[in-house]
Amino acid sequence: MNKDNLNRFFIAVFFLLLAYLSFMILQGFLMSIFIGAIVAYMIYPVYKRLEKATGSGKASAFLLSIAAVSILIILFGLIILPLAGEFEKFYLVYSSSFPQMLEELGKCSSDSDDLKCQVYTYLSVNVGESALRDAVISIAKPASEYVINNIMEFIKNLPNLFIQFTIILFSTFYFLNSGASAVRKSLKALPLKEQQKAKIKHRIEDVLNAVIYGNLLTSFIEGVIVAILFYLLGIDLAVIAGILIMVFALLPPLGAMIVWLPAVIILVLMKEYVKAILLFVACFAILGYIDNIARPAIISKRVRLSFLWVLLGVFGGLSTFGFIGILAGPLILSLFVTVLDLAGEELIEAQNSEENNHKT
Repeated sequence: MNKDNLNRFFIAVFFLLLAYLSFMILQGFLMSIFIGAIVAYMIYPVYKRLEKATGSGKASAFLLSIAAVSILIILFGLIILPLAGEFEKFYLVYSSSFPQMLEELGKCSSDSDDLKCQVYTYLSVNVGESALRDAVISIAKPASEYVINNIMEFIKNLPNLFIQFTIILFSTFYFLNSGASAVRKSLKALPLKEQQKAKIKHRIEDVLNAVIYGNLLTSFIEGVIVAILFYLLGIDLAVIAGILIMVFALLPPLGAMIVWLPAVIILVLMKEYVKAILLFVACFAILGYIDNIARPAIISKRVRLSFLWVLLGVFGGLSTFGFIGILAGPLILSLFVTVLDLAGEELIEAQNSEENNHKT
């Protein structure tokens, strides 16, 4: 190995080592960096207009970053407070109603016309009354403990939450002020033709726009549907529930279920069985269809990519990368298809060139 090759080998190994160490350092902040990048991408057109009006890119980026993070904090507060109230309501209802409900079920007779008594009697005969009670308690008790533990965990994580919002702020500022330059430098470093670089850049923009648009649209629709369901069923806080759904629907895999499933459990504990069943069936069927069919279909149509590829990208990305995968999955598969197209074009061009050489 000559000196030049040894030098290249050392640089490559050193780069990979630093890349791995950098990933380990940033691992705990990847979600915040990702959110900052998405926020910056969404408000970038506003940034360009403000930059043109003020004549200062840094000042414009700083003002928009502060405004964007302030809105995120306000939304976070508007979400957490009602959600904490629902958790408290769930705990209070569980504490007061659950023992009473078990006592009433124990008094059920086999000839009762009450549906819950008939179900309880059937299960008692076939499973055993003591086993049934133990099973119900073993399910309900962890649910109550889960609520309490999560509240305590949230309080303990408040300092870390402040750090994460700070990272979002500076990430948004960086991507607004320097993101375009970083993209140009990255594309310039690729050993590709200019038209190939342009095609890759265009594909990335298409996927980002499609995924952001698809998720925002379907989350808004889910929120409106849940708000209407709550209103028709006479459930309190219909508007707040709709807003919560709009936000949590963006956070797969549980998404909107984080909001409507506790509402179903509270209705059961309050003995509103018909409302609980209707809400569960409607949310499970309608929101499930929107999440698993409509959302990938909307993204597929806008990005001009097969529905199957988008579906696999979304679910595979979530399974591999977590929340970031909802964007990373479709983007990676889309780039894979694009690179295959470029490779095919290069192969055809090489074959044509070879044929022309033979003719001459």
